[in-house]
This record gives sequence, C-alpha cells and structure tokens, in this order.
Amino acid sequence: MGGQLTKKKARIFVLAFGLATLLCFAMSGGFFWFQYRVKSWPTVDGRVMSTEITESWSSTDDGDSILMFNAHVNYTYFVDGQEFSNDDIWPMGYSSSDKDEVEDSIKEYSTGQIVAVRYNTSSPDDSCLKSEVSWLTLIPFIIGFVFMIPTAVMSFFALR
Repeated sequence: MGGQLTKKKARIFVLAFGLATLLCFAMSGGFFWFQYRVKSWPTVDGRVMSTEITESWSSTDDGDSILMFNAHVNYTYFVDGQEFSNDDIWPMGYSSSDKDEVEDSIKEYSTGQIVAVRYNTSSPDDSCLKSEVSWLTLIPFIIGFVFMIPTAVMSFFALR
C-alpha cells in the first residue's frame, strides 16, 4: 500500500514539480531579460586601472568547499562629467573553479587600455565591459524542462 501511487500523492507530486518547473523557467527568463537589457545600455570610453584574480571559497550542494577564482578588471569611466569605477567584466560577474579559464578572461585587458564600458542610465555606477549572453543562463531552463517531463506524466495519473 505504501508503494501505491494514489491520486493524492500524484497531485502533490504534480504541484511540487510544477512549481519547481515554473521557478526554473522564471529564473532563466529573468537572466535572459537582464542580459538582453544590458545590450541596450549606452557605452562610453573607460580606462583599465588594473586586473586581478581573487580567490574565494564556495560551498557545493553536498557541503564540500571548492576554491573559486574571480576575474576583476578595475576600470574608470565618466558619465555626465562624474567619474565612476567598477570591476565587472560581465553583467553578472564571473568566477570559475578553473584558474586558467579565469586568466584567459582577463588576458585581453592591460593597465591604461581604453575600453568600451556599458552602463545603466538609471544607475551609472552599474556597468560592465561585455554584454554577451552566457550559455550558463540556459541551465535553469534545462532543469525546468527536465522537471516538466515527470510533471506531465504524473498529471496524467493525477487527473484520471
């Protein structure tokens, strides 16, 4: 009896997985919308002041710690005569456990180099150097799609 799939269990399963699916799709949509908006931000010239890689520890889902490397390109720029500074290469920052990958991401920048800086007109201190959409934003979408399959199957059992 404990192993039987009752209508009540199926409905609870459908509700839980349905909510997880919607959450994943909403997250992915939010990431894409934000990155799409960044592409429309105006650009100004900025100057690279320095580049660096910092280290931080991050927790994995199973409680382990992993060393992460964070890319920073410190730059200054002017908007309407006011000076701003930032260190974001991408709109949502960038870190990886692969140090070589992070080093590659800052190779193209050197101290004193003039760079195009994209900035948010409503908050000019919010800026970045690159605006490409990252494939990583697809991860919540893929997870949502994976949740959608068992939800659809269980919906059939819950609704009959």
